[in-house]
Amino acid sequence: MVLPADSHVHSEWSWDTGGPHSAAVGRMRETCEQAIRIGLPALFFTEHLDIPGTWRAEPGDLMPHQRHYVQPDGLMEFEPFDVDGYFDDIDRMRREFPELGIFTGVEFGQPHLFEAEARALVDLDRFDRINGSLHTLDMGGGRAEPSRLLQEHPAADVMTAYLAEIPVMVAGSDAFDVFTHIDYALRHWPAEEAGPFDPRRFEGLIRHAMRAIADSGRALELNTRRLWSWVPQWWAEEGGRAISFASDAHTPDALAANFPEAVILAETFGFRAGATPADLWRRPRLR
Repeated sequence: MVLPADSHVHSEWSWDTGGPHSAAVGRMRETCEQAIRIGLPALFFTEHLDIPGTWRAEPGDLMPHQRHYVQPDGLMEFEPFDVDGYFDDIDRMRREFPELGIFTGVEFGQPHLFEAEARALVDLDRFDRINGSLHTLDMGGGRAEPSRLLQEHPAADVMTAYLAEIPVMVAGSDAFDVFTHIDYALRHWPAEEAGPFDPRRFEGLIRHAMRAIADSGRALELNTRRLWSWVPQWWAEEGGRAISFASDAHTPDALAANFPEAVILAETFGFRAGATPADLWRRPRLR
């Protein structure tokens, strides 16, 4: 099996790993070494492109190395993405690992809200791929991650709000190519209180969100942290034509996690590889 590119990978150039002056330094090189070790032909380093001070959090919501980002006013503050440092590191990795396809990218958070601010920081045209992510919602009291909101609101309300904002994000920005982790709000789903997540309870909203993404001509990410068969199935049924494969790895050991199973799942619902490992997988159009 020839693995597809991992299209969602983070290194020390993402703020949530600790940044380029933290214990995460060297992670881009280590991730490239891991790619060679496991036979991954290509990857995209899609570092976080988030605007500091635009969402609230509590220290307990975060990993220990991230808690200092929470300011006295409750907002998250961190150093903006160092674009020049990132591209310098990419150039070094391409020289050191010529056998590996190393592509550039960002994971742009809330592009429908912060495109002007992001473009003031970076030239988005420099990147090979732009992943668009919905990480925060405003359910009263300012924007926050689902992990925080699930402690403040019923789980069903958070999921409903998350899915309802996806079409708004799609309509509000042309700055991204792929919609990421449509199951993001489930990462902290409180199963003990709310019971196991049942996608059929939210099927109408999920399908509506997928249809909005498909109608825009964009791809949907098949995030392999958790493999849900309903994601590629409903995506195909709602007219989705392209997918990317994404581990969302923040450490080298997580690179391409569950990719063999994801490939089989994608093929089951009609998606096929492109000409190169870095290409999106697509469903052939029926004649």
